[in-house]
Amino acid sequence: MIAINESTCMPQPEPVQVAFRVYASDWGLRGHGSRQIDWLVDGKLLHHDNVLFVIDQPISKEYYKALSAKYRVYDASYYGLRWLERISYADEERWTRFLSQWRPKHWVSYNDFHPRHKVRNRLLKRAGCQTWYYSHSVNLPHIYSQPDYEPWLHLEYDHLVLWNQLDAIAFDGGQQHLLGPLFASAIPDCVIAVFDTSFGDGSTTPDGTIEPYRMGTEEKFHDDLRTVLANHPNVMMLFKPKNMPPRRPDCPRFFVLPNWIDPAYVIGCADLTISLAFTSPTAEALAAGKKALWYDPLCQFRVNPYPKGVTAHTLEDLDHAVSKLTRQDCGGPAQRFRELLTT
Repeated sequence: MIAINESTCMPQPEPVQVAFRVYASDWGLRGHGSRQIDWLVDGKLLHHDNVLFVIDQPISKEYYKALSAKYRVYDASYYGLRWLERISYADEERWTRFLSQWRPKHWVSYNDFHPRHKVRNRLLKRAGCQTWYYSHSVNLPHIYSQPDYEPWLHLEYDHLVLWNQLDAIAFDGGQQHLLGPLFASAIPDCVIAVFDTSFGDGSTTPDGTIEPYRMGTEEKFHDDLRTVLANHPNVMMLFKPKNMPPRRPDCPRFFVLPNWIDPAYVIGCADLTISLAFTSPTAEALAAGKKALWYDPLCQFRVNPYPKGVTAHTLEDLDHAVSKLTRQDCGGPAQRFRELLTT
């Protein structure tokens, strides 16, 4: 007779670096949130393959569809139970079921200070998972209670990621990490206004004029701008198309503006204006004392009447011009938080 160890036949929980809590009133991925729920997922330290989003409360079908289109999702929500009911056995059952399928190294929550979090966190801790709570705002009740500061949130987490010393006084429970305002790293250093042209690629106008651009000019213009955007995580682009809008990059820092917006206002909001050589917006921006340049993506116009330095003829020239306006250190509180979750 062959002895069978039943434990070896049971499917083992899948390891994952970080699990993020999702709940009904979350930010982001619904089009009207003030912050993205996935703001820590940078595609480098944290990415699709090492994160899991765990639904704690029932969410809308639209929210679920948007979330699951980008990430792995596990639904641990409890249907048929009121959120305020403190049914610890139900919580223990659903989180035990979760841990039978997934084994996160870190669990991350915000706004999760209801006493029910303690049931989940104790089970996670028993499974070897570190639990993290991050403060998502500086506008919290304790700042209005001066001078009698005292803890108002008693939490059961291993780690508390906080903004400042006042938070450290207000939060009780867990090792404290004072990282500063967590979302400061997401504020762009440089806003770039981008304009294409109403001309076509090498076609003939009704009056017989040959348009100046070779075939592929606009496509190369758009492709190179997408590359610049990817190279500079602290850049935001405002694109004002004259023809059809370009293929939108999968990036929340790229905005296609509607036609009714006056280009002058777009230029006024920007730190740098880039337009296809030699269209009007760059000339307008330079005349107003703003930083601007033309981009000649197929290097057609190296000989031109304009001063040196206002026209970029290669992707390298374009990328270098943007580099001078942006900070190279893309760290800050968010990056330090990611490092804590991956070391």
